Amino acid sequence: MITGPSIPLKGPVARVAFEEFAVNGLQAQSPTPSWSLVTEYDAHGREVTQLEKGGVTEAKTISTYQDGRLLTRESTFTRDGKPGGPLEWNHWTYDAAGHLVDFRRGRGQTLENHYTNYKYDRQGYLINMEYHQGADDVLLNRTEYKYSDPHTIEIIKYDADAEALRPEIRTLDDEGRVVKAEIRERDWKTHQWKTPLHVTFRYDIKGRLIEQATDQYDPKDNEHALPPGKVTLVYDDKKRTRETSYSDGKDGLSSTVQFDEDGSIIATNTALASGEVNQAVLECNYDTYGNWTECRQWVASEGDRHMNKLWRRAITYR
Repeated sequence: MITGPSIPLKGPVARVAFEEFAVNGLQAQSPTPSWSLVTEYDAHGREVTQLEKGGVTEAKTISTYQDGRLLTRESTFTRDGKPGGPLEWNHWTYDAAGHLVDFRRGRGQTLENHYTNYKYDRQGYLINMEYHQGADDVLLNRTEYKYSDPHTIEIIKYDADAEALRPEIRTLDDEGRVVKAEIRERDWKTHQWKTPLHVTFRYDIKGRLIEQATDQYDPKDNEHALPPGKVTLVYDDKKRTRETSYSDGKDGLSSTVQFDEDGSIIATNTALASGEVNQAVLECNYDTYGNWTECRQWVASEGDRHMNKLWRRAITYR
């Protein structure tokens, strides 16, 4: 709830020193930080330098920009004050229109991941990209995007031998939201096509997702698979809450999150299939810009309430 991107910084921030403490239920006045992150921002509010510390390990990351776009992000490491590993780097390349055309990630002099051969149509829509892997820059797969009409996108992933792996058809509404998807996939063991998977989505009048319904199937052997069954979201704007429920026809669980006036999550309440209810609540102090400077996370389960974590940050403004 604290480290997520749902809580943007306000004001002309120049530097943030963030510390996380594991307090184990104790309200120590001067606990030792278990993790820290110091971030420096440029005049445009972009991250330019980060120094991360955890135990005896430190990582320094420097980001550069060109024409408003991220160009490089490189990290160096130390352990006990000595070099702790090779440089980790990420490099982006754009065309004259500002479209991404190449992305490379690696360590030291070795290339590890390479996304390349991005192609776009006259409207600027992505129509092709390739993924290469390893120091030899071997082609692993290619993804093709087809726009047959304003409401239909066909996405097909091919392996290195140009064999289709995962065709997907997405149907959009007039607002550009996905309302239906059909996904086909080959079994990685038998290489035979699985039964097509269908997913539908519904939205409320404010454009918020209120339902995701997926065909019943066995998602084993795929940790990234969509959960079969139905996910339902209910919003209460007066209480500033969102309740999410999931059921596959047999088991289910639900979770409720509460937001503050800015839309940041300040509390969660999770009901497990076993009937156990876990609750986490944030209690924070704020500065004059409305940015939090100290937050405590209180966790309650089966009648026991204790402080689980403590975060502090010192913010320097321009």
